[in-house]
Amino acid sequence: MIQGAPIDAARARELGVIDEVVQGSPRDGGVAYAQKLADEGAPVRRTGDRNTDTAGFSDAEVAEYLKSQARALKGRTTQEKTIAAIKAAVDLPLAEGLKREDELSRASLKDRESEALRHVFFAEREVGKIPGLPPMEAAPIRKAAVIGAGTMGGGIAMALANSGVPTTLIDVSDAALERGLGVVRANYEVTVKRGRMTADELEQRMGLIEGATSLSAAGDADVVIEAVFEDFELKKRIIRELDQVTPAHTILASNTSTLSITELAAETKRPAQVVGLHFFSPAHIMRLLEIVRGAETSNETLVTSLEIARKLRKIGVVSGDAFGFIGNKMMQDGYFREAEQLLLEGASAEQIDKVMEAFGFAMGPNKVNDMAGVDVGTKVREELYKKESRPDPYFVVSDALTAQGKLGQKSGEGVYSYKPGDRTAYPNPATEDLIRKLAADRGIERREISDAEIEERCVLPLINIGAQLLEDGIAYRAKDIDVVWTAGYGFPRHLGGPMFYADTLGLKTVLARIEHYQKQSDYYWKPSPLLVRLANEGGTFEGYDASRA
Repeated sequence: MIQGAPIDAARARELGVIDEVVQGSPRDGGVAYAQKLADEGAPVRRTGDRNTDTAGFSDAEVAEYLKSQARALKGRTTQEKTIAAIKAAVDLPLAEGLKREDELSRASLKDRESEALRHVFFAEREVGKIPGLPPMEAAPIRKAAVIGAGTMGGGIAMALANSGVPTTLIDVSDAALERGLGVVRANYEVTVKRGRMTADELEQRMGLIEGATSLSAAGDADVVIEAVFEDFELKKRIIRELDQVTPAHTILASNTSTLSITELAAETKRPAQVVGLHFFSPAHIMRLLEIVRGAETSNETLVTSLEIARKLRKIGVVSGDAFGFIGNKMMQDGYFREAEQLLLEGASAEQIDKVMEAFGFAMGPNKVNDMAGVDVGTKVREELYKKESRPDPYFVVSDALTAQGKLGQKSGEGVYSYKPGDRTAYPNPATEDLIRKLAADRGIERREISDAEIEERCVLPLINIGAQLLEDGIAYRAKDIDVVWTAGYGFPRHLGGPMFYADTLGLKTVLARIEHYQKQSDYYWKPSPLLVRLANEGGTFEGYDASRA
C-alpha cells in the first residue's frame, strides 16, 4: 500500500486478500466456488469478526520501513495517512476504524499532493490527443531499424524488441556493433538475474535484434530511428542516405534532443515522413517519448509516431520544432542555466543540489550534469551557437570544464570529483577555484545565497519558459509540459509538474517574483506575455488549457 504497486492474484491469495483463483469466466468460477463452500457446509465468516495479524505494525517497525522507502517517498505525505489508516484497522473496532479511514480518505482528496497526482494521471492519458487532428489509422510498424549502437541506440533497439518489433541495429563497424549488442545482452542478463525475465525470453528478445554495418540493411524497415551523437552534419548525411535506401513509405525519425527536425527533413524527398522521436536514457526504461513535429511532418506520420509510443508502452508528447523542443529548452535556458548562474554568484554545487533534491528531484542539477557528461551539453550549445546567441554568462562553467577534459563521472572529475568504482559525488576544490575565477573575470560579486532563493530561481524559469512555449505553439497544452517534466526530467509528480505547480502558487505570485528577478537580469527573467496576461486576469494554466480544448 505504501508503494502503490499492484500485486498479482497468486500473491493476493498468499496474503489472504482473496480466497480463490479461478480460470475462465469469473462469474462462473465465483458461482462454482460458492457452491463448493455450501456443499462443504462452510460457516459464515464475517469480516468484522476476524482477527488481524498485527505483526510488524509496532511504531518502531513502521518507522524503520518508512526509512527504507524514504528516497521513493521524498516529499510525500500520502504514506503517513496510509499508516494512520492501517493503525486504525489494528487498534480500533471495525466500525470506528472504518470511520477513521473515511475521515483520512476525505481529507486526502483535498491535499495538493492528491490533486497533483490526479492531474498527472489524467494528463498522461490526454497528451496523445492532438487538437484538430482528424481521425485516421496509424501505419503498421512491422520492422524497424536503429542507426547507432551506442547507449541510446541500444536502448531504443531494446524498447522495440520488448514490444515484439524485429529491429536491425546498424553501426559503422563490426567492433562497434559487437560492443553495442554486448551491452544489450548484458542489460537483459541483469533483468534475468532480478527475476523479471526468463533466460528463454532473453534469447527471444535478442533474436529480434539483428546487427548490420550498412545503412542499406534498413531497406525493409517501416521506421528508421537515427541515434548518433548530436552532430548536425552527421545526422544530415545519415538522413540523406536513408532517404535513398529505404522505401517511400518508411518514416525517417531522429533521436535528436535539440536539433531542427525541419532542417533535417529538408535533406530528403519525403519531409512529410520525417519526425523527431526523442527518447530518454535509458531508452528501454524511461517512459517519455518526445515526438517532434517538423514544419512539413504529416498528420499520418504524427499518428503513427503516437502509435509507436503506445506500442513501446511510452507516453508520447508532441512538441513543435524549436531549440530543445519542450524539455531541453526549459532545462537549458531555464533550470540548468540558473543553477550555473547561482554557482557564479556564490552558491556551492552541494547546496544547490541539496535544495533541489529536497524540493523533490531525485538528483540535483550538478550531479545530473556530471552523470550525463558535461561535454554533452557543450556539444548541444556548439550547435546552438551556429544559429542563435545567448548573452554571457551562459554555461561558462560547464564549457570551461569540457575544455579541461573534466567531463563528469566518466572522466573522474567534473563539477564534483569521483573515486574509481564509486559514483559518490565529492566536493571538487579545483572546480570551486575555476568558478571563482570565472565570476571574478565577469565582475560578479559572490555572496551567501539562501536555500529559498535557490529553489525559487531554479523553478520559476521553468514556469516562465513553459508559458513562452505555449505562447509560441511549441507545446499544445500546459499539461503536456507537466507530463514531459514529470515523466522525463524528474520533476516531482506529487507537485504535478511545473505548470500545475505554478497554478498552486498563484500566477500573480509567480509573476511578482519573476519581475523581482528581472531587475537583476532583464534578458533571462523577462516575463512571458502569456504569463502576464493570465496573472492579470486572475487566470490559471488549467483554465488556459480548458479554453483551448
